[in-house]
Formats: sequence, structure tokens, C-alpha cells
Amino acid sequence: VPKNPPEVRHLQIEANLVRLLVPLVPADCSLLDGAGVVVDETDDTYLEADLALSSEVFSADQQYLREPSLVIEVLAPETNEHDLGLKLPRYWDMPSVQEFLFVSSTERAVRHWWRDGRSWIMKTLIDKGSVDLVTLATRLDLDDIYRRVAI
Repeated sequence: VPKNPPEVRHLQIEANLVRLLVPLVPADCSLLDGAGVVVDETDDTYLEADLALSSEVFSADQQYLREPSLVIEVLAPETNEHDLGLKLPRYWDMPSVQEFLFVSSTERAVRHWWRDGRSWIMKTLIDKGSVDLVTLATRLDLDDIYRRVAI
């Protein structure tokens, strides 16, 4: 089924995140763009993440990530319900996922969830502030995430 390409601001936000994160990715990890993330191997159910960090060793025929530690979704109006309604609870249930970001493409807003033992903590940033990523031990400022993005 053909789908429309993402809006330019979605691509800009994703490019900004890649620019910020790639220098921080450990040598034994991969930051993948548009990665399929397996949520149920019994029926090959997977989600497509905008960005995902994983330390998996990949087989030659592997199509999907099984153990991402960080997942980033850039929200668009047409995918917002799907991302928050379907993907969010699935990511919560994946033991390997330690944190994830949902980044708005229509306003300067980021929702950050991270695992604290058996609980999830969520922080919402609107317009300004920074996100402390546990998995990469770094801080991302909203000004950098939204650099040159017209919102």
C-alpha cells in the first residue's frame, strides 16, 4: 500500500536527532532509521520506529529488531493516534526498551518515558527544556531537536 512521504518538518526533526545522537552511539550499538521492531514473534507483528538504538548482533537475514533499548517516534497528525494508542503500550511491554521519546512535529513538545525498575516515568516538555537520555547518558535540548524546523 503506497503511503505519503513524511512532511519536511518530520524529516528535519529526525535528521536533527540523528545528528545529535550518532556521535554518542557506543561502538557495540546501532542507531537505526525506520527500524522494524518485533513485538510478537509468534505472528511476526512488528512496529516501525523512526529511530531505534540496539546492541543486538544481527544475523544476515534478520529483518527486525528484537531488543531495542531506546525508541524514538516523531509524531505526525496522521499517525498520532496510531503511535500513542498502539505503539506506546507495546513499547511499555518490551523488556529491552529502557526509554522512548515521542517528539511532536506540530509543536515544540517531547514526551519522554524511561523505565525505573518495574515502573515507567514520563516527563513532558513544551516549548523549552531538555531531555536526559539514560541509555546514551546525554541531554538533548529542545532548541537542538527543533533546529531550523518551522512550527
